[in-house]
Amino acid sequence: MALKYTSQFHRGIPDRICLLPGGLSIFVELKSTGKKPTKLQQHAMEQLDRMGHPNVVVDSTKKLEEVLKILDEGIAKFAKN
Repeated sequence: MALKYTSQFHRGIPDRICLLPGGLSIFVELKSTGKKPTKLQQHAMEQLDRMGHPNVVVDSTKKLEEVLKILDEGIAKFAKN
């Protein structure tokens, strides 16, 4: 489940929160092809990293496919445990 996320109190947070099976989640920032996160977005993602929350920038179909493959493999491993 990919939820659109906006926060009036904390700008820069990635725009999607993906809720995955097994209680897993990942923050996703969607960008146009070749576009990079702003400095504010980079700072917010660094904060998420420090707190142990996975996050990723997706700026192409190829990147989306890579992320989905990694998530699928991670969910499969998690489900086996």
